[in-house]
Amino acid sequence: SMDITLTDRDFLLKSITSNSAVLFLGAGFSVGAKNKSGTSIPLAKDFSEILWKFLEFPGDYDGTDLPTIFQTALKEKHIEIQRLLDTNFRCSEIPDWYNTASQIFWHRIYTTNVDDLIENIYNKSASGQKLQTFNAITDDYRERDQFLESIQYVKLNGTLTNTPTSITFSLAQYGNRLANPEVWYDHFVRDYATRPTVFIGTELDEPMFWQALAARGKRYPKGGRLEKSFLVAPYISPAKLGW
Repeated sequence: SMDITLTDRDFLLKSITSNSAVLFLGAGFSVGAKNKSGTSIPLAKDFSEILWKFLEFPGDYDGTDLPTIFQTALKEKHIEIQRLLDTNFRCSEIPDWYNTASQIFWHRIYTTNVDDLIENIYNKSASGQKLQTFNAITDDYRERDQFLESIQYVKLNGTLTNTPTSITFSLAQYGNRLANPEVWYDHFVRDYATRPTVFIGTELDEPMFWQALAARGKRYPKGGRLEKSFLVAPYISPAKLGW
């Protein structure tokens, strides 16, 4: 919603070239890619509407949020929901401009997305780095490769497997995770607090992010100012500009 200043541009360029910038990807980052059904990778609202039709509820989609409707889908059509996830969140067509992401040596990449877009980008790119993918639900923390031959890609909401419970979409899943320590969310907040972070395609409305940030604030009440970060989105609410 505003142009980046020259000072901020120089700061960001210096951060990227020194391998200190963190990349955080939300659902908006993936909408330019096509899935197996030939449509865009869906946002939460879009997938909620897909689930509404899939569950054959009467009438038009009523705006029910994804965690609520996904919980119902898990309960009623557990097996069939996997095919729907594969169709909607596995990539079949990726525009070339996405390759730019793999040409930058990020300090680390985090995402709340469950699709396989980044995996596909790195598999086909000429990047000098290999991708190390971590499922934040099941994988423990591991130190970065100090030789920069590989880059850590942390999928905070899980990743697609052969079971729909391997991702965090439902109310019960969020509730369970909020009640327990989250090692990768904790490390994301540590990176966010100490390194420049580029947020792309997210509305910064993840409850687990804010819980982890609040927990860090309690542990380090005199931690000082957070490092400068950048939010990239087609529209940013004026209510968020002061954050």
